[in-house]
Amino acid sequence: MLNRDALYRGSEKNTFLIRVGITVIVGLLSLATGLWLGSAVLDSSADKVSDLQTDVQNLQSELDGAGSESQALTEELATATQANDSLLAQLSVAEERASSSLQALEQVAALEKQVESIQLQILEGQANLETLKKMSDDIEKHRLLLVELRKDLPETREESITYWTGMKTIAARADPALASPADKVILKIDNYFDWSDRTPSATASTDDYLNWRFVDYTTSGADAYLEASATFTREAMLAVITEMDTVVSRLN
Repeated sequence: MLNRDALYRGSEKNTFLIRVGITVIVGLLSLATGLWLGSAVLDSSADKVSDLQTDVQNLQSELDGAGSESQALTEELATATQANDSLLAQLSVAEERASSSLQALEQVAALEKQVESIQLQILEGQANLETLKKMSDDIEKHRLLLVELRKDLPETREESITYWTGMKTIAARADPALASPADKVILKIDNYFDWSDRTPSATASTDDYLNWRFVDYTTSGADAYLEASATFTREAMLAVITEMDTVVSRLN
């Protein structure tokens, strides 16, 4: 009887140990499964975080690129604005010169018509032949002077020197007193074209352009060229008018 009890108790103990072992094994398996799942979740989260960081970096790069493009466009716009202001200012100067030249040409054209009328009167006159010939020669010299005055001013240094040198010769033949005013123009040609050669580029600042257009224009003597040219034109036209009055008086 004692042996059976002992065997029974031994059997229960073994059963208990087996159950404990199974429980421990199940617990270890559950723990391992939990750790594996946790690791998988962490790995998945880490991958998502990495992907998000990559997306953020890409967006930042795109923003930086857009900022650089915007800055470049802003600089191009500023340059274009300055170039436009420079062109508008040059256009204004050209329009002023064109208006002044047009008025002078209209006056010269009117004088030329009067000269042609006087030449016709000389041909029809009944005065001494030698007197008529001299009067005709004088009128022709002044007419040639008017023809030169009607021409537009040259745009280059070399052409200007050639033009004004020839103008001086023609003017001196009509009236020797015009040689000096012509010389004053010739002396200022280099000043004007030296100033013109310093024209700022289209990318120059507005301050640089304004300084060139208004300050350097005066201090360089460029303005003196146009003033001397206008003075010569006035004196040449006055010489023509005086000659016409003289001829008309003789004819009368």
